[in-house]
Amino acid sequence: MSVTRRVAANSMWYGLEVGFGAATMVVTSVLLSRIFGPERLGYYNYIVWLTYVAGVLGTVGVPLATLKFMTEYLSKDEPGTAYRIYQLGMRVQLALMSVLVLGLLAGVWFLAPPEHRWMTTLLVVGIAPRMIGFMPAQINSAAQELHRNLPSSIAANFTSVAVILLTLKMDWGLLGLAASHPAGHFVDLALKLAMTAGRRNEWKRAAAGVKLDPALRLRMRNFAAQGLGLLVLNVVVWDRSDVLLLRYLNPDLSQVTFFSYSFTLVEKLLLIPQVVAGSMGLNLLSQQALDQRRMTATAVSSAVYLLLIGLPVMLGAVALSRPLWMIYGDKFAPAVPVFVIMTLLAVSRTIQYPATLLLQATENQGFLLWLGLGCAAVNLGLDTMLIPAHGAVGAAIGNGAGQTLSALGAWAFIARKYSPDLMTAVAGRIVASGLVMAGAALAATWWLPPLAGAAAGLLTGVFVYAAMLRLTRALGQEDRNRLESIAGALPGALRYPFHRLLWTVIPNAPAR
Repeated sequence: MSVTRRVAANSMWYGLEVGFGAATMVVTSVLLSRIFGPERLGYYNYIVWLTYVAGVLGTVGVPLATLKFMTEYLSKDEPGTAYRIYQLGMRVQLALMSVLVLGLLAGVWFLAPPEHRWMTTLLVVGIAPRMIGFMPAQINSAAQELHRNLPSSIAANFTSVAVILLTLKMDWGLLGLAASHPAGHFVDLALKLAMTAGRRNEWKRAAAGVKLDPALRLRMRNFAAQGLGLLVLNVVVWDRSDVLLLRYLNPDLSQVTFFSYSFTLVEKLLLIPQVVAGSMGLNLLSQQALDQRRMTATAVSSAVYLLLIGLPVMLGAVALSRPLWMIYGDKFAPAVPVFVIMTLLAVSRTIQYPATLLLQATENQGFLLWLGLGCAAVNLGLDTMLIPAHGAVGAAIGNGAGQTLSALGAWAFIARKYSPDLMTAVAGRIVASGLVMAGAALAATWWLPPLAGAAAGLLTGVFVYAAMLRLTRALGQEDRNRLESIAGALPGALRYPFHRLLWTVIPNAPAR
């Protein structure tokens, strides 16, 4: 399978996984917002964030190191070594999970308010299967078989939604909502372990007599430690740490809900380009044994394609923000400016993933740590100044500033260290096309009722963006040829429309 076909196939399966999760999240969030309201959900979202942060600290350092080195040795056709890497990673992850969960449970029963003690306990318990579930998922990711992660993800989402619906029917309140988290995570873990059993047994047979080199163990330990430090900074820079400051610097608890809902929606929008980014990232990791120039060129071209996909998504969401947010009800109207600011400042994240992964793959995480420290200082400084008077709007500005500086800083480092062709002319044409599209979509929604305006804005945006890409000749024939190879990974009914769309947007043109 060609690289482009593999990326397309993995993107399709990963897209189904995250798309289903995003759809269920949006539906349930709308339902809960109308039933519980922003103030009652404020404390619940605050506790969810605290347990989420505690859990996420254990879901990236070791799993990411395991994925990186498993992918490296699978590309060298050494499945036995890959299994030993997985085995070591799982042992470390189990130890970390035990310490983290037991420590948090002790803290809950000594420090949490009595009325919220059981709710918080359920959320902490959900950390355990979530942390362990990341490990078998890395087996499928390292083998670039992302379709194997789909069934467990769908089953987990169905389980969580079922618990939420049962909670609403039985009036279990916030305790029932908290129970939906561990229920989904346990189902996800059980299915992932079952569905990777064959692959693990195959690699285990190949691992007979294989021992990890001490130098490799040291590389893994250093990479995981740096990754954990980087993750801590990422949590401070843009992973909803602003919720903590909102909780204590602004008396209006609804501001926590406005920020959390806006942040979550932006995260779901970013999943659209990140679906492709994840597949491109796996391909980038598989090139670790190749030359640096090729890896850098892959990262740059990946960023351009992610901008091509992500920019219209983010700008289109801003243009359609007014009618879209009305489905949450009038009480959520103050969330609209929060969402708009956060979405605009999150555009940089569409191109950040390839840069970050390139620096991680080349073991340049030290720079990312220093960059994260600087961005954390900016984020926290702006939050402290703006949140007391402006609430969630101030948090959105601080959070978005950290995101933008982090993305620009990573690419500036790559440009200085490796001097690649950053394809700035192509990126400029894409940005110009996106801005014209956003203006046209906003104009289409302005004088129409919400639902009609959303539909008109969406159709207008698609047409204008395609027309602008053709007019500016943002893409060349080599892009069309590359993208046409994706058609083989699409369902039969979509191949001809996809082919015609490419030839409409990218007519015969000289190569860049």
